Parts: sequence; C-alpha cells; structure tokens
Amino acid sequence: MTPDALRQTLLYAQTHRIPETEPLAWGFRDGGRKLALDADGQALSRPNREILVARAPEEDVALARVITEARRAVGPGAPDLDQVDTLATLVDAALAENSINKNHALLIEIAGQQGLAGAEIDLGQLITARTGVCRHRSLLFKVLADAVGLPCALVRGLHRVPDPEPGRPGRRSAHAWNEVVLPDGERLLVDVMDRMIADLSDPIVRPYADAAGTPLYPEGAQSPILSDPQRVGGSAEDKWALEAVRAAPWGPVKGGRGGRGAYVYLDDVSTDQARDLRQALTQLALRHDDHQTSVGAAEGQKRDVLRVRGGAFVRLRRLVRL
Repeated sequence: MTPDALRQTLLYAQTHRIPETEPLAWGFRDGGRKLALDADGQALSRPNREILVARAPEEDVALARVITEARRAVGPGAPDLDQVDTLATLVDAALAENSINKNHALLIEIAGQQGLAGAEIDLGQLITARTGVCRHRSLLFKVLADAVGLPCALVRGLHRVPDPEPGRPGRRSAHAWNEVVLPDGERLLVDVMDRMIADLSDPIVRPYADAAGTPLYPEGAQSPILSDPQRVGGSAEDKWALEAVRAAPWGPVKGGRGGRGAYVYLDDVSTDQARDLRQALTQLALRHDDHQTSVGAAEGQKRDVLRVRGGAFVRLRRLVRL
C-alpha cells in the first residue's frame, strides 16, 4: 500500500469519511466499519467480511473500462446535475445485482476456497460479476467521480428504515453513500443503492446519520444554492410547462429497484393530459421515462406510470411540492 492509500484507509476506518477534496488513492482498502486497524493498516481483529480494494486501472482492466465509459459519457467541461445522474446510472448498470442475498452468494463465489472473511476483492471483480450493494456502489461512484473531476466524498453511517407500522420510528441500518459538490457550490447527497439524488435542504435526506447515529443533515440544513440550476425562463412556453407540471397528480415519492423518483399513474390522466405532461417535462429539461410499478396495483398486476428520477427528480422537487 502506498503512504496515501494507507492514510486514507485508516482515515475511513476511523472517521467513516473520505472528503471530496481528496481523490481516492489507488490501493485504498475498506474492510467494513467493524474492522479495527493498526497504524500499518493491518487488522487487529479477524475480518468478518470481504476487504474491498481500489486497484489502479492499469491493474484492473474491468475498472479501466468503466472509467473510460464514464469519461466518454460525461464529456469535457465542469460536471453538472445531469452528469451526476449519468455517473449514478453507470454504477447502477455496472453493479446491477443489488439484492443483499444474491450479492452475498456472488461474493462467496468470487472469494473461492479462501472464504469470504478477509478476502481481498477489487472493483473489477465486482464489475465482472455485475453485483454490488451500498459499500461497493458508493466506492465505485467515488472512483468515477474522481475520474471526471467531480468533487465527491465517500461517506459511511446509518440510515433509518421506515417501520411498516405507522407511528413507529423504524430501525437504523448500516449504509454508505456519497456527497458531491457542483461547480456552483451546491452539495448533493447521492445514494447509488437507492438511485436517489437530493440537495441537503430536502427532507428526504433526514434519515441519514453518522456511525454514532447523529443526523448528518438535520432540518434546516441547506445547500449553498437552493434555486434551480436549470433556470426556468420567463417565456410563455416555460410558464405553460411549469403550470402543467405543478398541476399533474404526482404520486408519493417511491423507492425500490427502479430508483427513487416521482410518478404519475397514466390511468389517472387522459391521453391528452399525458401527452401535455411529457411535452411540459421536455420543455423544462426534466428527463422522464415510461415505467411499470406494482405499487398501488392489484396483486399480481402492474400500473403504467410516467417517471422522473435522478437529477431531474431533484429539479422536480424544487418546482413541485411532493
């Protein structure tokens, strides 16, 4: 391990954070929050899970391929909100299998006879197996963000999972995510496991806490820039589009495998209304797609929805109260 990789490995083990001011050093290792390390980066206790390794692209062909794809997709110039969304989409595609149980089975297969506990597994092996949960996805997102010049923090802590029983506080589970800083100074939370991007003023980030359970983004936290970076102009077309989007019957914010986003159930609107809404979203540069969801549908059935997610979801929540 290089001195920088050792320093960052110890920093993450102790503080659960690599700041956005530091590109990840090749050779960085993450053995999980429960693994204590000595000053040389050696384990003080038996590892209970795999040790993730960020090898240099020269040593990791699969990672090099995804980095090249990220640079091509983002292109030249300062990264913006849409490009953050593009990187999240790339991570989601590269590590497509995010079921906890299936991911664990694939990790055991990668580790082979040595066993999973303490096995060193690099990002390229995860990309080849197309699997990854929050700690794998957030690490890959950090690597890709560094590669395209997007300031990005790697963060580990707790996330409160809602209790199915109304009125109960829910439980906190271990989680990992990223924060990015856009050129205008705006800080966003990026949860690649849930395909969610949000600014720090959004109540949706309230459940995120540090490893001790202290909320990281309490009510009243704000990003430096709260106005919409994709400015809505004063043209008649923009005003019409904004009115149409605000009038649409947006359903509650949903999560799940399709990613965090807002939905309009197409069977709740007429064909003309759906057409106008698509036109309005396009006018306001809010990317959208058609999707099917079982939420709100009869058992065994699915409903057609118009979906907005990712960076467009951030903008939509600034324009519409959801």
